[in-house]
Parts: sequence; structure tokens; C-alpha cells
Amino acid sequence: MAETVGEQQACPVCDTAGIADDAYRFDGMCTACGFVIHDSAENDVKPDWVRSDEATTNSEQDSWNEFCRITNATEEQLAAAFETIEDFADQLPLPADIRETAAQVYASAFNAELTDGRATESMIAACVRAGSIQADKPIPTRRLTGLKPVSDGTFRGCYRDLEGEIDLPAAGVSPESYLWFFDQALSVNESTIDRTREELQSINGANTLIGKDPAGIAAATLYRAGETITQQTVAEAAGVSTETIRLRAADIREVVE
Repeated sequence: MAETVGEQQACPVCDTAGIADDAYRFDGMCTACGFVIHDSAENDVKPDWVRSDEATTNSEQDSWNEFCRITNATEEQLAAAFETIEDFADQLPLPADIRETAAQVYASAFNAELTDGRATESMIAACVRAGSIQADKPIPTRRLTGLKPVSDGTFRGCYRDLEGEIDLPAAGVSPESYLWFFDQALSVNESTIDRTREELQSINGANTLIGKDPAGIAAATLYRAGETITQQTVAEAAGVSTETIRLRAADIREVVE
């Protein structure tokens, strides 16, 4: 039976008030959708084509809602990752090219589902390390693992996963390539950087230094070249101990003398 809207009958299908009540032997016909209204309790049941359309609409709405949830979650995760990169840039020298490359590395890792179940900060630290190497401006690993709340173990696991997804230089990172970082972190004058570079080139390939941390070697060489640079200063910049600087400086002295 038709519902009543104000003083008029309303179609039970489309809720339109336009009912033609002169339809033969029936209570009326909807002028909007054409539904014939019977004087029967069965009129409370909507026709199959209406129920089918509603089911399709609900299904589409459910799919859209699910898509929105996924899209929003994806955007939130990426936004959180990029914000972490900016947070790291407040603590370390991170030029725009490194930040951009790190973001690209993270996006690749995200698409490969490598970020699932990983702590964002540790994964981002690994992406920054990989991005800095790709940009030929490596950042000392221990400076990255020293950031809170980065976990050293998780960082290394993330980095191993990244190595399988992105192209990194096969030859590794040389001590000389870290000079840009120390220059930025310590505001070293150009002449000191030049002397450090010359000594690094002179000791390149020395057996005594094989297997030693390149950042530690660079930091110790910088300490030797800088008249006013202390062991503590370069140790903090490299993320190593002053004992490491002392030992590497002794190794370098042995090679050059």
C-alpha cells in the first residue's frame, strides 16, 4: 500500500508523491517510476529490480568505503614517513637531494611491501642511508642508528631488505666520500678538507686499513689534518668513540710514516 506524505500518497518504491489514482482496479500508479500500487500488504515489499539496484549500490558503496580506508591509510603511512625524513633533517645534514632520494627509496620499499611490520624510524634511517649512497653523499651509519628511536638491529635488517630492491654501488663507500658530511657537520675550512683529501688518497688501499670503518678512517684523517679539531669533535660527527679515532689515527700514521 502507498505511504502518505502530508495529504498525498507516496510511492513505496521511489517515495514520489505523484500518484495517478485512476489506474483501473488498482490503488494508483506512480507517475515517476511507473510502479503499480496494489491494495495489498505485499506492496510493502519492494520489487526485485529495486532490491537488486539497492544491493548493487550498497556493494559499490562498501567497495568505495574500503578503498577510501586503504587510500587514507596509505597516505597516512607515506606522510608519516616523509615527516620522519624531515625530522632527521633537523638532526643531521640532509640536503634536499638526499631527502628526495630517501623518499623515493621508501616509496619503492612500500610498494614492495618491505615496510610492513617495520618500525617507521628504523626503516626511514635505512632509506636515508641508501639514498645518501645513491646521491654519492654517504651518511655515517652510526649517526643514523644513533637517532632516537632507531634500533640498530632493525636498521640493519631493513637495509639488507633494501639492498635486494635497489641498486647500490658494488664497490662500497670510500673514506673520501664522507668528507662532504664532516664539512657540513663541522663547518671545516676548505684548506683542512683539501689536506684531509690528499692524505686519504695517499693511504688508499693500505693493508692496515682494510676492513676498517670508512667513516672512522675519514674522521681520524680529518683530526690529523685539522689543527684545532679535537678527537671528541670528529668522533661525535662520525658516530664513533674517541678510542676509535685514536686507533685509526695511529694506523694512518703508521702508513704515511
